[in-house]
Amino acid sequence: MLGAHNRVTTLTLVLLLAVFGAVLVGCSGDETTEDTGTTEELTTDSTDVVTDDTATEGTTTEDTSVGVMPPAGDQSDQYEEQIPDLQAQVDDNPEDLETLQQLAIAYYQTGEYEQAVETYQQMLEVEDNAEVHNNLANVYRDMNEIDQAIEEYRTAIDLDPSSVIPYVNLAVVYGFNSQPDEAAAVIQDGLDAIDDEQAQAMLEQTLQQIQQ
Repeated sequence: MLGAHNRVTTLTLVLLLAVFGAVLVGCSGDETTEDTGTTEELTTDSTDVVTDDTATEGTTTEDTSVGVMPPAGDQSDQYEEQIPDLQAQVDDNPEDLETLQQLAIAYYQTGEYEQAVETYQQMLEVEDNAEVHNNLANVYRDMNEIDQAIEEYRTAIDLDPSSVIPYVNLAVVYGFNSQPDEAAAVIQDGLDAIDDEQAQAMLEQTLQQIQQ
């Protein structure tokens, strides 16, 4: 399971570095939005793919997109210290999407994936959002819950067909599960739906890496 996660992470990093020269991945905190613009600093960490859309409108976003980096020791400790205060804030205001996202990121970065899932689901109860579905899918992916990850990526695509990140994440998951035809179909769907040269280049580069 860990080996598969590392392979996915490696491919994601290669793709992002090749296409953009930087990786912002999925469940992070520094991201400021979308998609998986996926980065974060402490509120932004690296957990998704290039500026993932992990943020919800009005939230500081994280992303959980494609290449998710394992929590780093010192940073993980800092996230863990934030959890009690963030949880208290959420208890006081259960519909505060920004704080919920920060809490989800903290749980993700400390490896508490079940709690991260519950927090993202709580966010979706407040607002059905493509970026949150993408980030939730990233968590399921790292839990090796592949069927649930695929379902959430597809929901993200349905809600926002113009966002490249879920297409890339879903294609990579298919690629590493020996489903190259499904991966190619997802990439083609993205190429058909997104009229942006940079996004199309990213999709094409993703498919090339998967087919190697």
